[in-house]
Amino acid sequence: MVLMNTTATQSTITAVPDAWISILLLALFLFVAFSILKVIKNTIIMGLLACVFPFISNKFLGTAHATDLSALLNFAIIGIAIYMTYFVMKLLYHSSKLAFKVITLLLLPLKILLDLIKSIFSGKKKKK
Repeated sequence: MVLMNTTATQSTITAVPDAWISILLLALFLFVAFSILKVIKNTIIMGLLACVFPFISNKFLGTAHATDLSALLNFAIIGIAIYMTYFVMKLLYHSSKLAFKVITLLLLPLKILLDLIKSIFSGKKKKK
């Protein structure tokens, strides 16, 4: 009696779908990582620009903002908070637009059915 090694056969058969799933997961990971790095980069830039604001404000607008370390950190924190608020609002706005499109697509068959029923029952009456 000869026993066949079925494990080797199964792994070669399922190797292609596993490879495609791995490639798709890698692409998804890279997209998410790039998006996160972009947000981190923008947050750092906003913090640095907020730190520069008191110097520019004092020079060109004639204000008297403090430029010590604690004041600069306060401006940086406020700038980062403003950017994060903007980012969350933008994310919620785009998410709500996407959700509305999905709901519209899900309700499309119901709208078509209602239009069909309306056209059947409100048909034109024939003249005699």
